[in-house]
Amino acid sequence: MKKWYLFLLILFTIPLAFSDDFDFNVSISPEKRSITPGNVGSFTIDVTLVSGTAEPVNINVSGIPPSSSYVLSSTTLTPPGRAYLNIYTTSNTPAGNYTITACAYTDEKIRCDDAILEVKSVEHPKVLDFLSDPLFVLFLIIAGIGTYLTRNTPWIAFGLLLLPIIYAALKYLEISAFLVLIIAFTIVYYLKRVLS
Repeated sequence: MKKWYLFLLILFTIPLAFSDDFDFNVSISPEKRSITPGNVGSFTIDVTLVSGTAEPVNINVSGIPPSSSYVLSSTTLTPPGRAYLNIYTTSNTPAGNYTITACAYTDEKIRCDDAILEVKSVEHPKVLDFLSDPLFVLFLIIAGIGTYLTRNTPWIAFGLLLLPIIYAALKYLEISAFLVLIIAFTIVYYLKRVLS
């Protein structure tokens, strides 16, 4: 009878001795996300089974930019599993590259992966750059005074008024279309005055 007990003990012990321990991996995607302050950066966190029988793992996220918050769709996953991470920036979030670290862990193991959240600084529209140009401001003042003094001779006043616009259009080529539109409206306005 003892031989049967010994046989059963060996039969159940050998598979346990050679069974794989539970192991898992974690990944966060995409590798890089670019946004401007006030917008949301979204990532996907995947936990996959490497070996053994799947068990629940905890999910943690770090590296969130200042003046920002985040929402994680799930803090516990059983591989294979997926969680969604949304990072909410504000207008006060500083520009820069932030390393977002997603970790999956149990009491015995931890696995982590990184992604980059790029918060880009907001550039002022180029259409307004010429307003800080001293020469443009000078032409604008001259045009304003000249237009007033020559108000009884519309064509001279018209030419003076176009002076700062033409200067800006030649120097700031990226806004030429915008300034040409202003010129067109100005021409139409003066033609209407002259012909009326």
